[in-house]
Amino acid sequence: MRKEKKMEFSLARLNHLLKKLLQERSRLILILFATFFLLSFASMSNDYIMIFSALVILGISAVVVCHYSFASYHKTNSQIHTILLPTSTLEKFIALFIVNVLGIILLMFVSCFLGLLCGSLVFQDSGITLRDIVYFPFFIAEPSTESQSDYCSVIINFASTIVFLFYASLFFKEKALGLAFICIFLYHSLRDFCNNLLLTSIQNIQLNDSLIDYQIQNNFILKVIIIIGFLLLTYLRMKEEEAS
Repeated sequence: MRKEKKMEFSLARLNHLLKKLLQERSRLILILFATFFLLSFASMSNDYIMIFSALVILGISAVVVCHYSFASYHKTNSQIHTILLPTSTLEKFIALFIVNVLGIILLMFVSCFLGLLCGSLVFQDSGITLRDIVYFPFFIAEPSTESQSDYCSVIINFASTIVFLFYASLFFKEKALGLAFICIFLYHSLRDFCNNLLLTSIQNIQLNDSLIDYQIQNNFILKVIIIIGFLLLTYLRMKEEEAS
């Protein structure tokens, strides 16, 4: 008798796995929420504290994604249990991405918004706007029309870094925290060197600004490709882990 092939995707199984992951991560979620809230609350008291808090919040978010995204793959017993879960690889990938990437980013913005709101009531007479909470984690203090391109560049850089750390958490396993940040440092150093070399060449031959804008757009497109590429690599790596 032929065995029926299990469906690759089931919303019911995905929902069950999401609930399981959220239950396992509940303590971490509470700790992160309290930490981000207190840092953003304190940031309203001083400009230097605001910059420091934003940097710490970004750093903690990156470390959490890198270290905890595939925490179950760091231990042999947990790895066996995770691979044998009655869910498909696609469902595990989607659930882990929602909880450990999108969930962390959403938690960061919600806790920062509440912290800034409470901080503005304590340390200042004026309140904050929705625009302030969007810019705060990326410490762009005075958003303006001219800075929109810079802001988008920072956002896409952050997104590409987080997605790479998500992949690194699976690929490097227990060594992810150290090796991933070394890889990011080398990648950004090489990318900045190439960008500066290209921009210098463009300026030296006195070409018009449209070519510089074209280069910036290409950089944006490259980051989007990197994000999609590492998400695909993560999924393929998960399938390889489960097949072996």
